[in-house]
Amino acid sequence: MSQMSRVQFTPLIGLPQFNGWSQAVMNDHQNLILVFSVSGQNAGNIGRDIVSQTQTAELDSVEKFYDWLETLVIETEQLGVEFTVTAAWLTEAKIAYAVKDGTILLKRGEKVGIALTSPKLQLIIGPYTVDDVIVLISHQAQSYIGEIQQKLIQGYSPDVIVKSLETGVHGIADSATMALGFVKFTNQEPLGNAPSAIQPLELPPIAETIPPIKSEISPESQTQLSSFTPALATAGGVSKAPAVEVNVSEILAKFGAGLKRVGRLVGPGLNKLSHLVVSVSRSLARQIVPLLKRAKNDGLPKVMATVQENAETGMYLDNDRRTKIIKIVVIVLVLIALLIGGVTWWRNRQAAQLNQANAQVAPLMSQFQAAVTQVDADPVAGRQAMQNTIAQLEQLAKDAPAGSITQKTIQVHLQQAQDQFSALSGQEQAQSLPIFADLRAQQSDFIATQMLSNGQQALFIDSEKKAGVVMNLGDKSLQPISLGDLTAFTPSSWYKDSLYLISGGIQLVDVTGASASLKQIVPDGESNKTATQIAGYGDYIYVLNPTKHNIYRYLRGPKDVSDPIGWMKPGQPLPYDQVTDMQVDGDMWLSTSDGKILKLTSGELQDFEIKGMDQPFTNRILMTSAEDNDNLYVLEPSSKRLVIIGKNGNFVKQVQSPSLAAATDLLVTTDKTKVLIVSGSLIFEVDV
Repeated sequence: MSQMSRVQFTPLIGLPQFNGWSQAVMNDHQNLILVFSVSGQNAGNIGRDIVSQTQTAELDSVEKFYDWLETLVIETEQLGVEFTVTAAWLTEAKIAYAVKDGTILLKRGEKVGIALTSPKLQLIIGPYTVDDVIVLISHQAQSYIGEIQQKLIQGYSPDVIVKSLETGVHGIADSATMALGFVKFTNQEPLGNAPSAIQPLELPPIAETIPPIKSEISPESQTQLSSFTPALATAGGVSKAPAVEVNVSEILAKFGAGLKRVGRLVGPGLNKLSHLVVSVSRSLARQIVPLLKRAKNDGLPKVMATVQENAETGMYLDNDRRTKIIKIVVIVLVLIALLIGGVTWWRNRQAAQLNQANAQVAPLMSQFQAAVTQVDADPVAGRQAMQNTIAQLEQLAKDAPAGSITQKTIQVHLQQAQDQFSALSGQEQAQSLPIFADLRAQQSDFIATQMLSNGQQALFIDSEKKAGVVMNLGDKSLQPISLGDLTAFTPSSWYKDSLYLISGGIQLVDVTGASASLKQIVPDGESNKTATQIAGYGDYIYVLNPTKHNIYRYLRGPKDVSDPIGWMKPGQPLPYDQVTDMQVDGDMWLSTSDGKILKLTSGELQDFEIKGMDQPFTNRILMTSAEDNDNLYVLEPSSKRLVIIGKNGNFVKQVQSPSLAAATDLLVTTDKTKVLIVSGSLIFEVDV
């Protein structure tokens, strides 16, 4: 019967932070569940390592489960972080619970109660039954115990309880170390008799749970032992052993377990040595402890007088075996001395390397955190400072001895810095962008080649079909509109209530009806006949004319429009024939076919440089903005990217996606939260 068929695991964890991390995880065999939290430096990296260890853990006894958890506690203490854990390990009919700064709730039938809670590592074991619900709760999530108990009593399922708690947990400012894990047993086959109470498991010492080892003693050995006993009993006149309370079994077992843990810390070679010491310690305990207990109670002569009687059970030793054990004890003591010396040297060496690494890394991490703080005020300078620090950390890691604790410590800080830079770099990748609207809902074969917007509405034009669709950006409602005899709808511009089009002069277009209607407000003339761009701003209309090498401005009055005046100051080196877009928001912004952005004020070119962007624009770009917006939104379809740039030239953000490969136009919503991008019949949205 597989574990997978009877266990349902439902986790809930808080939102991770720089110095706090939690997780609820089940191993690959689905017989080990761990709910834990880590607080302190590098909490995320340490937590991910624990998850990896848990997923691949293969434990086949309660003792190994306990030792494995104790190793996690020791190692996290050495890393200088705070570690809390709540865990369960399952067999076919029993379950072991363990906590350190955590709580385990148990629902059995109609009853709900605390099965185990402890500030120190503690373990109990007992059976489980079908429909048991176990809740593993981290220390920081214990405030929810009352609510969870109430919902379990009311019969809510783990999924429903998790959903009801999720908003509250994630709404807490510091939920990083909160974690819960619900375990439910659903297999309908019997899982064994289940007593009403869970019985504690006595750990350690483990040595006392090992059954006696029976030895086969030959008749010759028994004869030798019989003849040896009286001589020993009369020698020295010793009548009784001193009354000293010595639990040798427990001492040896604890000592062996400690060596075992040391072995896990110092490497595979010493680990094998520690296992040897543990084995010998247990063997000595089983053979020596009964003698010492009898010597204490009855005196040494009586003990030796009974050796012959007990020889048949194989509990005591003949002279040759005693000699061998003495030799083994000497060897073990020598090995222990070597082990302690080696461990002391190793730990001193590790501590020295760790101190060296921290001394090197500490000023750089302080420098890095200062750069992080600077990002809000000056993104370009802040990101550059972060990159410089990361480069210094990379060089430190490269120069450190390969595989040393120094290198590993630096690499941990380096990864931490790289992760934080990635989050603040403004670089985003998306395989596909969310769809704001699909114009095929109005007409199945509609393909938009152009988009105009005044912030409240957008006009999408299919030039091949001479048709358009007006969308209300608030409710996304669509209204078809015919373009009549218009062969093209460019150059054009929609400013507030005025939609301008250059077509036989400057036309004012009305798109409120079923078909577009035109009203000429400026006759066809030299200033607008070959114009390629038009834009409205306030009461002004701007027209860019490459043939005339000028930009003309018209003033629109209540009844008519003034004659044009040349807006450009003489001698401005403007590439008129390369301009692909024109926006006016108080200043004038022009984009070009080779990826340049030009800024003009009062007819003069201004210095404008993009700072902090890794890859400059190199191809045709389109852009949009508004007078009350501090950013420019630039679309470069050839690079499949949308880039947001401050009007001061600072790079803000980049979103790259294959969805942008065929994009033809863009607009930013009036609340500045989204950019809408047209690609064929689809309108994609990007949160900004």
